[in-house]
Amino acid sequence: MKTTIVPNCLLGGAIALSLAACGDSDGGNGSSPPDASIVVATNAADASASLDVYSPDLDTLASQFNSGSNEGISFDETGTLYQAGDSGDFTGLRVFANFASRADGSEFVTGFDRQLDGSAALAGGFAGKGIVVIDALGRVVVADNAAADIKVFSSTAGDGAAPLNTIATVAAPWDIAYDESSDRLYAALTNGTVEIFDDFSTDLNAVADRSIFPADGDGAQLSVNLHGIAILDNQLVVTDVGDAAVADDGQIFTLTDDGTVAGGISADARIGGPRTRLGNPVDVVLVGDTAVVAEKANGLVLSFRGVTSASGDIDPDYARPSAAPESVAVLRRSTNLPVDTSDITTPDSVMALVVSTNPAPPGGLFGGVGDTGQIVLLETDLSAEMGRVDASAGGTVGTPARQLESIQVDARGHAYVSYDNGSAGAANAGMLVINKVGARGDAAVDDANTDRLIAGAGSTLNSPKGVEIVQAQGLVLIADNGEPGIKGFSLEADGNTTPVINVTDVGVASIWDLDYDLAADRLFVAGTDGSVLVYDNFGARAATEAGATVSRTIVPASGGTQISMNLHGIVHVAASNQLIVTDVGDAADATDGQLFVIDNASGANGMVNVRAQIGGDQTSLGNPVDLSFDGNAAYIAEKSNDLVLRYNDVLNLSGQNNVAADAQIAVTKPESVSLVR
Repeated sequence: MKTTIVPNCLLGGAIALSLAACGDSDGGNGSSPPDASIVVATNAADASASLDVYSPDLDTLASQFNSGSNEGISFDETGTLYQAGDSGDFTGLRVFANFASRADGSEFVTGFDRQLDGSAALAGGFAGKGIVVIDALGRVVVADNAAADIKVFSSTAGDGAAPLNTIATVAAPWDIAYDESSDRLYAALTNGTVEIFDDFSTDLNAVADRSIFPADGDGAQLSVNLHGIAILDNQLVVTDVGDAAVADDGQIFTLTDDGTVAGGISADARIGGPRTRLGNPVDVVLVGDTAVVAEKANGLVLSFRGVTSASGDIDPDYARPSAAPESVAVLRRSTNLPVDTSDITTPDSVMALVVSTNPAPPGGLFGGVGDTGQIVLLETDLSAEMGRVDASAGGTVGTPARQLESIQVDARGHAYVSYDNGSAGAANAGMLVINKVGARGDAAVDDANTDRLIAGAGSTLNSPKGVEIVQAQGLVLIADNGEPGIKGFSLEADGNTTPVINVTDVGVASIWDLDYDLAADRLFVAGTDGSVLVYDNFGARAATEAGATVSRTIVPASGGTQISMNLHGIVHVAASNQLIVTDVGDAADATDGQLFVIDNASGANGMVNVRAQIGGDQTSLGNPVDLSFDGNAAYIAEKSNDLVLRYNDVLNLSGQNNVAADAQIAVTKPESVSLVR
């Protein structure tokens, strides 16, 4: 068992953050601190930059993290943290997996975390300041102060990727904010104005549509040097550092944008003056209508309640010392996330079905004419194809010689696809990460500036098959059929990186697919000898040097006699404690495939009579190599008969069922299926 880093590997709960330092704030007016956990990025010239986590509120320093970066921070919806950097130590973007569960004293870890090195990707450097992650678009937007532009990156890009778009601004931008409801991007500029980009998602190369600034009754501009910006409904809260060399001229403005205003407008609220302690307020985040401000010149984190209506020279409601605070964000935890796409319990939350195909290469994969593997997007009723990505031949990420294997889509809509090129060995195998696979459109290809590979000798991947995303822990597990073994990587892993989990006890046969129950810390693995391997306390034991071992096996049976032969796809339904597994039987036989439903997955052992069995000449099951489950229906990749099948209400079936699927669609050599939210 090789474990490079164990931040909280599959332990089912966040590691306790150990550092606490209370009573070092000065309390402002004596009011309580804002009711939220706050992350503060520091950027002192004479000290190492850090990410300071204050939790449960600004009165308690819970942990410190050495990011190696120094500028703006932003979380995505899963609790992954992105940070820009423009220091002598690092320039570019860094991405930190499952940030809230990282222990005190942790730091950036190559292989577990990810970076886009600005010096490698961008000629002339990269002075990233404010940053925002737009989950709906799969994009990270960065204000480049030195270049006076806004750079748009793929949120899944690997090291060396260039920006997808570069948008010039009329003055140097410092911070940006995005309002998803109106699809509007705002940029706070150092000339005291806010540039507004309407319909941002549909016009990423656009110039600003409008510009606004706070003005007095005569139309004279009141702002000097805007830095931080945050959104509350249709109001903007912006900070103004004034003269950066002066420590008492900072201000906060609240402006209303109704979608049509331009030029000088009256501020809804204006805070400034010596009592405010605002000198260089470089960033702001909102907790309701409370503004939390990074006040860099005076070394403070300040809060102002009712910021959208408060005005004048007022005391902050709370203040605490901080070493050159540069950026602030509300801590986002990876809670209430689905473990993977097999844990969906409401079919109406599923937007599409995604299928990886793996035709036998008649020459097309390695040159000549023939079919190549595709990622195909289907309607959930299997009525039509919606688009496809050529992720095998013609793509630009690494070598195009890839035969696609298992596919899983994470909570953000990104696909993780295992592959090989028909030959065993780490040089020929890996995993492709595809950004927002459900929105790629038809005839798309993988793109080196959008997508990335986890591959290389260090990965030890040999012939990877099943992929299991453990979103709440920021990990992806892979069933390696060739070695064989179970390997785990960070969801943010990039390039030639070593697995953080490497389990070698996988029974006597090869393995094909796997499914993990986070709440119970239990892993189920489909074996090609017809048995299900069960690992109780998987994560807890995988994190030790001894590693996880098989706790028991489940063998599908009828009347006490084994009826399984060659298991491939597996789904564990946590809500009902059931397993759904597919059996390809003889891979050369296009008629002997089966699907089984097994009760009491948590306690079953040995020969277990199945609840339901689907198989026979009416089913079209020959080589059902993978399945996915939406809480009601099972979707099956039936490879030998070139079909994707859907069986409804499978958990309530019983006995033997030789029945046709409820829906089907022709797909050339489907290898794996997954659901897109």
